Amino acid sequence: MLDNNLHFFTYFSKEYLIQGSTAVESFMTHHPNSTGFVVSLDAISTRYLQEFGFTDSLKIIELSDLMDLDKKFSELLETRTYAESIITLKPFLAENLLKKIPEGDYLLYFDADLFFFQSLIRELSFSDSECMYLSRHLFPPKMLQSVVFGKHNGGFFIVRNVEAGRSLIQDWRKKCDHWCFLRLEDGKFADQKYLDGYYPGVGVVQIDSPGINNGQYFFQVHRNIVYKRSSGSTWIEHKVLTCFHFHGFRINQSVISTGFNRYGMPKNFIRIMRYIYLPYIRHISEIASRYEAISELFWQDIGTTPEQLPLYRGLLKAMRFTIIPRKSIPKGSHDKLI
Repeated sequence: MLDNNLHFFTYFSKEYLIQGSTAVESFMTHHPNSTGFVVSLDAISTRYLQEFGFTDSLKIIELSDLMDLDKKFSELLETRTYAESIITLKPFLAENLLKKIPEGDYLLYFDADLFFFQSLIRELSFSDSECMYLSRHLFPPKMLQSVVFGKHNGGFFIVRNVEAGRSLIQDWRKKCDHWCFLRLEDGKFADQKYLDGYYPGVGVVQIDSPGINNGQYFFQVHRNIVYKRSSGSTWIEHKVLTCFHFHGFRINQSVISTGFNRYGMPKNFIRIMRYIYLPYIRHISEIASRYEAISELFWQDIGTTPEQLPLYRGLLKAMRFTIIPRKSIPKGSHDKLI
């Protein structure tokens, strides 16, 4: 499958502007012929994204431009938290954006805290008989009970713009519209647990590569991590690192809180930090510097919520999270970090 048959979308507010911009730029770097949509949830994000100078292959959409969805978002906020309203909106956006791409093409969704190291096209086999691709949680033995929150990760999926794919998205949208809360209840959890009902082998592909949309929890047991200088690629358990989900990552003007050891000290942590986290940290820092160059008021504009504050208070938090002064991140090529 060629890049121009793969379209993507993501959405975020100003709190995730830096991470979201980094995710989008990394995807477009490795999929130069793809087109995509960024749905901005506030005017500040829209302004910076427009000034940032993304290519013509990316369309920036304000939620207010999608009048029906903007109205739905306002309605959701009356009965659900902001976070719950945002995740409820995801299948609504997917259903809407499928109408904007050619029949038979693919629409990829990724969360704002993903980062792409390689092209997905090289790693996934796309088939005309499949209509949805879901990313399985690769929980280590000690976390198998976490499957109650969902077998698949709702932060990454691919749907094909065919009748079967559209039907799955419509079904998901209806379920999320009825119930989508960040709690376990009657076998449901947020938007994510519903994906368990879409069975692999019936038009649905389960992605279980440790190199695609994996998370830090995977490294609670020792994993084989190799960097191949000949190809400039990192391999996890003999699979190329294509994209990684940097959940728990926060940044402010002075400090980056990586969330690196949020599940306890990972095994083989030096290689994880060196070959996975440091390349991402460098890109995050570069994006932040570019936004600072656009406006001296950048950090004031995006604000700092309690959830974004770097977790450096107290010895316990310092032990659980890796805190890095942002200005100390070395500039230069990827090779200088690895």
